[in-house]
Amino acid sequence: MQETAQTTLAPPVRWSSDIRHQSLCKYFINTGQCPNAPPCRFSHPPIADLPRLRADWVKLRIAQRRLKSHRPDDPTPPDLKYNHSGRAHVFAKWIANTFPHAKHVIDVAGGKGLVGLLVQRNSMLSPDGPTAIPKVTATLVDPRPRGMSNQMRRALDTTKELNEHIQEWFTDPPTYRVLELLRKEGTVVVGMHPDQATEAIVDVAFRFGLPWAVVPCCVFPGLHPERIIDGELVTSTEGLVEWLKRKRVGEVREGYLGFEGRNRVVYWEGPTGTKQESDVIPKNYLNCCLVE
Repeated sequence: MQETAQTTLAPPVRWSSDIRHQSLCKYFINTGQCPNAPPCRFSHPPIADLPRLRADWVKLRIAQRRLKSHRPDDPTPPDLKYNHSGRAHVFAKWIANTFPHAKHVIDVAGGKGLVGLLVQRNSMLSPDGPTAIPKVTATLVDPRPRGMSNQMRRALDTTKELNEHIQEWFTDPPTYRVLELLRKEGTVVVGMHPDQATEAIVDVAFRFGLPWAVVPCCVFPGLHPERIIDGELVTSTEGLVEWLKRKRVGEVREGYLGFEGRNRVVYWEGPTGTKQESDVIPKNYLNCCLVE
């Protein structure tokens, strides 16, 4: 009865595979029902057409989401970007290309730790087959228990075992266990969407003179009232990127990763020449400023 009532209110519509210019009711497309009917100012197609139109609708929404998040200076076209499942692979490859001399990667707030695991796995691959020992090791620092994904299981075909996991927060100042990681030769500190740990990564890495890279996402302005740019509180990812770049004007760089969503990467390739004053660890830092 609902469908019949609405057919009498709306003129006949020619349903095609292109739904861009059709004023479709999103509730009816997704569920076959409409809470606003009758009357509803949007069109309700025949029930038999719903599976096809629903698939077209999802494709359209994905395309719109990609366009909305795409920035004009991003070199990767929206339709060529990897989806959510591919972002760890993109970041891991970028880390290897950007920090070719890295020997150890600290993966901060990495969830299950796929980024670090892929960095370690990729360093074992060679034209002659996988090596027994990774050229680059990786350690996950994340307070959450570590889970396992299908992508991780596939990576384990090469690495045979999971990389190290320190189940604690990455803080500034760092804990004793994290300090030991920071002292390793050739260490790079990275974080993809590391949330509250974003600025801690940057500040700690700067203090130890270590290269770093973060892909900022959430800003948490309520936790950081000190982040003021041009008299305004930083409340957006774009503002956070600018805040991080201003820590070392002219040295901190930014780029884009080829996946959907928040894909701006901010990074520092390490000290060049004489270390700056902020690269030198204060004498009392290691003795009294570490977190137990």
